[in-house]
Amino acid sequence: MRGTNHEDTRRFNLAAVFETVRKSGSISRVEIAHRTGLRNQTITNITRELLECGLLTEAGKIKGKRGQPQTILEVNSHNACSIGIQIDKGIMTARLVDIGLNTLASHRSEMMSLEPTYIVNELAKVINLLSSRISEQQTFWGTGIAVATLLNNEAPEDLLSPGWGIWKDFNLISELGQQVNTPIYLENDATSAAIGSRFSGQGKMLNNFAYLYIGNGIGAGLIVNGQPYKGAWNNAGEIGRIQWPNNGKVEHLEKLLSLSGLSRALECPESELLMTDFIEEQIALSSSQFTNWLDEAASRLKFVVNILENLLEPESIIIGSTLPNALLHKLLEHTEPLSTSICALTNRESPRVMIAPQSNHIIATGAAAIPMYATCNPKLINLFNGSHSTPPVLV
Repeated sequence: MRGTNHEDTRRFNLAAVFETVRKSGSISRVEIAHRTGLRNQTITNITRELLECGLLTEAGKIKGKRGQPQTILEVNSHNACSIGIQIDKGIMTARLVDIGLNTLASHRSEMMSLEPTYIVNELAKVINLLSSRISEQQTFWGTGIAVATLLNNEAPEDLLSPGWGIWKDFNLISELGQQVNTPIYLENDATSAAIGSRFSGQGKMLNNFAYLYIGNGIGAGLIVNGQPYKGAWNNAGEIGRIQWPNNGKVEHLEKLLSLSGLSRALECPESELLMTDFIEEQIALSSSQFTNWLDEAASRLKFVVNILENLLEPESIIIGSTLPNALLHKLLEHTEPLSTSICALTNRESPRVMIAPQSNHIIATGAAAIPMYATCNPKLINLFNGSHSTPPVLV
């Protein structure tokens, strides 16, 4: 909680107090001191600074234990913001969000190419466009970018998604940093979604969970002891690359358990799968193509859940996707009963598996949470692939 010099101490104490208020919703200075272990005078000085810059607001008073009224503090969620961008299969989705991850402005456009220089130029345009929507009263904490595949030049070629091979030797952060004046964070889509859920979602009160994101593939964002688990080379969670036997052949799990897998099974464009009416019609018709996919996809999902539960013992596994929730609930229904695991306890506080609310911008919003997560938890900055060694200071 305390740094190695005065400025580090100020940074960590500011973040500790702000994060305590943010996660609590409403809280008094006395309770902040109790939870952080900081001295009362330190709490008074820090909260005064956060109030003066507009990041906190006073929300009334309550009677204290000894009769004296205590002022209740809350986060002013509109006073800080960040940008999140998702790059995936010809589409760029971007969101400008506040601390509560509420969308302030958005952008969605088609990408004509995955050529790195083209993508960097498009990213710069979008960042500048959304930055123009930030008011003078708002603090801007940076831009998070989520991609659907590994951008590690050591990654085996066959593990890269189609079209991404040319990115292996391209430094996106460095090149983009030359065009925009903002802290930049780069992350994969599943980890971005997990961070978003941990910051302000179903994972907010969970210290250990896995976020399964079903998109054009399937990946797992892992939160362990309250922080993202990235692995030795920052590639943890590529669960869709687990090999699966299929009719005498071996293929990756995600070949079928994915948006593209369902598209091939139904012989329809992927865009139709994002329409709730179309999915509900497929569920009602229960064609042989659909039921065969559902049975096979559910068996793979059941296998994935069993691996994650026995390996990580998470409090819960959250499943998110751009696919309509009706399909995710149907898929989960077909995994029942879940396989016995060390997580099959009777006194659980959270269900073993939860479905995240459907959102077409779930990854972009999760990416936008990364600068906020890093700023509010400065000790975790080394977990993130960013354009800087320390995150922006709160004030």
